[in-house]
Amino acid sequence: MSYNVRMLAPAVAKSAVKHGNGQSFNDAPGTSVDYVDHVAQLLEANGYTRVAQSGTTAQRPTNNTIPILTKGMFYVDTTLTQLIQFDGATWRNPISGASV
Repeated sequence: MSYNVRMLAPAVAKSAVKHGNGQSFNDAPGTSVDYVDHVAQLLEANGYTRVAQSGTTAQRPTNNTIPILTKGMFYVDTTLTQLIQFDGATWRNPISGASV
């Protein structure tokens, strides 16, 4: 099963990253973009920075998903448009501590 990953493009412009299927990726320096996990791995190997798994509130990881939900895991909730963290029992805003 695949999942999305929020990636940050390198701060310094590089030549486009080519995928084996001929697709090319050339995001503006410093922008954040969601990519499917296997593309995120390619981009990370070519200078992009992995932020966290991403998706809607309904798509948040559970103990039955890949990757498995773990204490301390970050997630970019695109419904809430914020980065959240799992404390072992509840998803929380890592700045305020409020449950989300």
